[in-house]
Amino acid sequence: MPKQTRTLLAALIVAVASAAASGPAGAHGDHGAAPPGVVVIAPRTEARSGPVEIVAEFTGGTLAVFLSRFADGAPVTGAKIDASTDLQSATLTESDAGVYVTKDILFADGRNDLSINFSIGSGAARTQAMTITIAEPPHPAAPPPAFAWPVPSRRTVQIGGGTVLAAALAVAALMLARRRRGPGRAPDEGIALVAR
Repeated sequence: MPKQTRTLLAALIVAVASAAASGPAGAHGDHGAAPPGVVVIAPRTEARSGPVEIVAEFTGGTLAVFLSRFADGAPVTGAKIDASTDLQSATLTESDAGVYVTKDILFADGRNDLSINFSIGSGAARTQAMTITIAEPPHPAAPPPAFAWPVPSRRTVQIGGGTVLAAALAVAALMLARRRRGPGRAPDEGIALVAR
């Protein structure tokens, strides 16, 4: 086999092998981007005022304030708590040990300033400024266009690219064979046809 034909054949084998090896993702390959997810945690804020830790949380239209001793985390019971925003105020009631709730304060999306005023037993009243940020609801996705051109899959592009590559190599082989014959030579030169 001539050297040029062997080189052309080797190039064709390498091209076909590389197109086949770059197939779709395998068991541990790239599987594309992960779908976007949203983790929702109740809007909350926390602060420390002297020996007391304050955690405020807004869930389902209820403002809950948790009071505990900072040193050991024990709930603070029997406190008197008032909460206020720029436009609203409410007195919270103790629903469980160290848990004070109200449904009289509502928050808008975005940043909300909150002031917690509390007194424990006969102690002096303390005021703690806090901020609760309420996440804005996700914006709806834009409607799809009336007509969208189909986007080919990765495998379709590989098969099409492999086909184009094979066709280009076949044309190159034909051109090379023609050049080797030279101009004016018949393609069947050297073969004698005997007609009877």
